[in-house]
Amino acid sequence: MLVLLAVGIVLPPADAQKPLSVQQSDSEITFQVTQMGVTVRGGFSDWEADIAIDEAKPEDSSARLIVHTASIDTGHSDTDREVKKKNWLAVEQFPEAVFEAERVTRRGDGQWLAEGPLRIRDVSRDIEVPFTLERLDDDRLRMKGTFSIKRADYDVGGGAWGDFDVVANEVRIDFTLVAAP
Repeated sequence: MLVLLAVGIVLPPADAQKPLSVQQSDSEITFQVTQMGVTVRGGFSDWEADIAIDEAKPEDSSARLIVHTASIDTGHSDTDREVKKKNWLAVEQFPEAVFEAERVTRRGDGQWLAEGPLRIRDVSRDIEVPFTLERLDDDRLRMKGTFSIKRADYDVGGGAWGDFDVVANEVRIDFTLVAAP
């Protein structure tokens, strides 16, 4: 019974710092974690992205992603109920997980990196979010990335769930975000 949050970032329109319109119907934020040797997958259906990117000056870019933690979906209602509780995401007390890119850099050949704090529950940790950026035939942008976080770093999964042999500490987060300039 696990899960965690996801984070994402989106990037470059042709015009400097022009906000992107993220198309949630073509985008997703998912996670996976191992519980008792079995991979548990899930995602979040309710999130918001506020992103502006300057391809010529990545340092002038900004990105903020808010994930509404109650929108977690593992495909199992019992698991979903459990991870919303106090020992996990505590969704009533902490309804949002937030990532803010404080620095965005281009690493070459479609490779980018966003760096900044990820806040889950009442804990904030700096993370790195690598992603690729691709311009689609219809001029929309697709950002894809994968990164991992440690659930214990955010106080997620305490009590009996704190045993990493039961639920792994590492949570992999994958995202695909499609946006129009």
